[in-house]
Amino acid sequence: MKKIINCPAKLNLTLEIIKKMKSGFHELRTIMVKLPNLKDKLEIEIFPEKKGIEIICDNLEIPTDSKNICHKAIKKFFKKAKKEVGVKVKIKKQIPVGAGLGGGSSDAAEVFKVLNQYFRNRFSIKELIKMAAEIGKDIPFFFSEKNGSLIGGTGEKILEEFDFKKGYFLIINPRIKIPTPEAYKNLSNNLWFMENGNRIDLSRNFLENLKNNFEKYFYNDFEVFVEKKYAIIKELKQSLLTFGADGVLMSGSGSTVFGWFKDEKKFLKAKKILKEKYNNFLVIRG
Repeated sequence: MKKIINCPAKLNLTLEIIKKMKSGFHELRTIMVKLPNLKDKLEIEIFPEKKGIEIICDNLEIPTDSKNICHKAIKKFFKKAKKEVGVKVKIKKQIPVGAGLGGGSSDAAEVFKVLNQYFRNRFSIKELIKMAAEIGKDIPFFFSEKNGSLIGGTGEKILEEFDFKKGYFLIINPRIKIPTPEAYKNLSNNLWFMENGNRIDLSRNFLENLKNNFEKYFYNDFEVFVEKKYAIIKELKQSLLTFGADGVLMSGSGSTVFGWFKDEKKFLKAKKILKEKYNNFLVIRG
């Protein structure tokens, strides 16, 4: 069996970290959307008469041993299914690494789906999500049937799904890698209002205003610390606003920044200008 699959990136349109749990993980509220124009490509082969896992990737930054998230997904599935076959995964990376775009999580979700299909839907989606959350907190989102979701818990709870087909995203990645553990450590040590029960639920407000002016609820708790360390993040946001974006934000724990445009002409003009200015960055339509 061989499958070729496109794995979409994601953006966080809100990201509220509201509690540090005894487990060390953080409870959050976040609105995520899938990006139709930024995808990794996976080629997954299954060999019924063999055992073993082989990961191949065209990006040397990606580990191909047991540290690879697709490798972890396969091992987790085999352990739960109590069965093994041979699996080869070829990854063609298009989604930047360590950029807050969920590339590895998206890849892993598709691996879970393909294995489950091969084993005749041995597990329900709920069961797949549970095991996926054990290796990566962003993975469950990529099981959503729609392209937008409100996510809760530590990232494993899909609370509500919705269709998001509004406007145009301009994605800029300055090729800075921000380790997620470092970002969360800064947050826990410095964000005094993180566990304040009086915080407004901006993610819920975003959903309630989905038909009009939702962009005013774009929000990310990580921005305040990342912008202090990397001035380029604030510069990119200001540039996007200057050239017509109706809303701007950093995705995840960084370093990707996006602008959302209502108007296609403004979007195209901004894309041209910013692609020329930041020609060593990734500047694409999301």
